[in-house]
Amino acid sequence: MNQLSRCLSCAGLAASLGTSALQRAAGAAWVSGWRGMAVIVEVEDNRVQKALADLNHKRIEAGIPDELRRRRYHMNGSAKRFEREKKAYKTAVGAVVKERIKWVMQRRRGGLLE
Repeated sequence: MNQLSRCLSCAGLAASLGTSALQRAAGAAWVSGWRGMAVIVEVEDNRVQKALADLNHKRIEAGIPDELRRRRYHMNGSAKRFEREKKAYKTAVGAVVKERIKWVMQRRRGGLLE
């Protein structure tokens, strides 16, 4: 494997030039304990920049950044409940404000509310 493949394989992401190297990288990711999060990209015609762009796109599609963020900022049950209730409160307040603005705009126009 070349230097790029080795670096990406260490990070849990595999890039390879051939099928056998691809299989080795996937096997190494499985053995190292990274289950289900491997993203594999092939480098064609020495176009490393394109391969890195494809890798980043696939990484985002696979949800790896979201998973890492979720693991980094782990919240216990009470904190999750607090955030969920805070979001619900904001949504409810937003709906009330929207109705009030609608009422004021109707009054300005001189029309009756339905």
